Amino acid sequence: MEHKPLWKLNSGEFFGWRRGDDLFDQTGRHIGYFQGNTAYTLGGDYVGEIHDDDFIARPVNRRPPGAGGRGSRGQINVKPRADRSPRPSKAWEDPEI
Repeated sequence: MEHKPLWKLNSGEFFGWRRGDDLFDQTGRHIGYFQGNTAYTLGGDYVGEIHDDDFIARPVNRRPPGAGGRGSRGQINVKPRADRSPRPSKAWEDPEI
C-alpha cells in the first residue's frame, strides 16, 4: 500500500504519512485515521483535512465533531521528508498533534 506524504499547509513543515485510512507521524508512528479526507487521532479527536492532495490543515472557523477511537497499528518504516514551500491561507491553520 502506498505511503502518501503530507505537509502542513501554512508552514510547509512535513507532517507525516497517509497509508490507506491510517495516519502516521513523520517517524512512522501510527497516530490516527481518516474518514474520507478528514483525519482524527486514535482517540477520536479532530486533526484536520486533506487540502490540495498532499497538505493537511484545519479550517479556522469550523470544527467538525470528533469520531470514535481506534487502536494503534504500530509503526511503519519511512524515511523523513524535507519541508516544502508553504501555501499560507487565512482560512486554514496547521494541525497540532
